[in-house]
Amino acid sequence: MTSSVTPTEVESFLIRESVMLPHLIQMLNNNIENKFKKEGLGKPLQEYYIGLTKAMVNEINDDLTTVRKSLRDLKIKVWEDKGKEDDSSIYYRYICRGYEHELAIIRKQGRAELKEKLGKYASKMESLLRS
Repeated sequence: MTSSVTPTEVESFLIRESVMLPHLIQMLNNNIENKFKKEGLGKPLQEYYIGLTKAMVNEINDDLTTVRKSLRDLKIKVWEDKGKEDDSSIYYRYICRGYEHELAIIRKQGRAELKEKLGKYASKMESLLRS
């Protein structure tokens, strides 16, 4: 049985998640830091917002840990290709089944994907709060 050179749909999903989730975490952490610096603490609504955002970051970190473990189990290695970055895209390289591949994330597309992921995590947090 011969294995394909290109990643499967599941492998592609895991590779993309391993790239996108750290950006989502960074975006939320920057948001928390800006809330601390600009507005300070003390207001109950701000404290609630910051606590909820931290809980969301923890949930994303848990998912990222699972994704990274799955990639390790599949022997897939992913890294940013810093030498090839430009204003419109971020480039990543990965090794899957002994072959090296490239993944380009167009910044505009990446932002849209992050917004979608953020919405999914927000909905998940909302359903956890209701239960």
